[in-house]
Amino acid sequence: MKLLLHIQLIFISLLFSLSAGATLQNGEQFKDWMSRCESGDGAQVCFIEQSLVLGKENKQRVLGVQIGYYQKQVIGNFVLPLGVLLKHGVRIVVDGFEFSQPVPYTYCNTGGCAASFQLDEKMIEMLKKGKKMQVIGTGSNGKEFSLPVSLNGFTRAFSELTSD
Repeated sequence: MKLLLHIQLIFISLLFSLSAGATLQNGEQFKDWMSRCESGDGAQVCFIEQSLVLGKENKQRVLGVQIGYYQKQVIGNFVLPLGVLLKHGVRIVVDGFEFSQPVPYTYCNTGGCAASFQLDEKMIEMLKKGKKMQVIGTGSNGKEFSLPVSLNGFTRAFSELTSD
């Protein structure tokens, strides 16, 4: 649990104070993935993301996936809506293969509940070669739900993110 909290804190600090993705520009589109860059403490920080939204008018976000790069480590952050059962964590499946053990939630706020973890080389390769990721959570009713994430454009976006 302490390790996951540490990873979450690294991801948060990544957003505010570290320089990564030197060649990435804010708002670059890589098919289904987009770059996002923020400035803080004189440094620009970039990550790649994809959101799943419902509705054409109110565009309610039901899933946010961000991948950041910090000191040659890749951090994944998954934000699901409020109302999930926290004890079950989040399961990640790529093209039918279980990506990892369930990832515990690290915090919830008005934007949803977040689960963060470090991705190893095997996981990164699965994402690069994959077509579709499923983010699986458990609702407050005890039933699992699956949210689709396209991996179309991930390889190029990740390459841009990790280039210096």
